[in-house]
Amino acid sequence: GKAFARLHPERAGYDVPALGKVRSIRAYDGLVVAPMHGFASAEDYYMRASAGPLVARIKVPTLLAHAEDDPMVPAESVRRSLAASAASNGAVEEAWTARGGHVGWFGGMDEHSWVNTWAVTQAIGFLGRHFGERSTG
Repeated sequence: GKAFARLHPERAGYDVPALGKVRSIRAYDGLVVAPMHGFASAEDYYMRASAGPLVARIKVPTLLAHAEDDPMVPAESVRRSLAASAASNGAVEEAWTARGGHVGWFGGMDEHSWVNTWAVTQAIGFLGRHFGERSTG
């Protein structure tokens, strides 16, 4: 936040000194993300930028993958947001893992673990089930 403000003062429409008091993702989103991208507040940002309300309109097979321990997007908020839409939409499949954090579903520090993550494995399986071997002629 502070380094970005120094490098791009014209884009940093937030209170730089207040960054030292930020103790949560919501506070950061309200102080930095919302004003930087034209939202009135963190709540306005969450409401207008969320994909949740659009899930019911998905028409192609889609996999929604999420980790229970995601520190930035709590699992309960995802479940609440998707409860009605995903359940009523046959094109949407959900995959959940207990551990994985925020976009981090790796199982170790070696190359294989970084490339073949839980999320990648889920995506490959999903694509194989829905778009796998198809005849072209």
